Amino acid sequence: MPSDKPRYTLRVPPELLKKMEYIAQYNGRTKNKEIEKVIKDYAAAFESEYGPIVFDEDGNVIDNSVRDHAKLRDIAKTMKHQEKLSDDVRAGLSGLTLSDKEGNKEEYKKAK
Repeated sequence: MPSDKPRYTLRVPPELLKKMEYIAQYNGRTKNKEIEKVIKDYAAAFESEYGPIVFDEDGNVIDNSVRDHAKLRDIAKTMKHQEKLSDDVRAGLSGLTLSDKEGNKEEYKKAK
């Protein structure tokens, strides 16, 4: 029975195709099914890292879904990094007393 899935011609070096054939046989799949699984796993890993790839009702990618998730992830990483730097600065200042122009003193306690 013919498939209704779209066709895609993939050009790869012969050695790589032989390796894929070996791996497919090892896993009990056809080369085509093995390549399909690799692509599915790759897409899942991408979405796990950057967020879901969302399609509209016409099948077009809603581009901002991944970009917005990536921006939020990057902001969270930056905030974590800044918190770590603040902790490192406080640790470096521990035991010091600093004074401002008005003579107000602030003592940094040693971290426990």
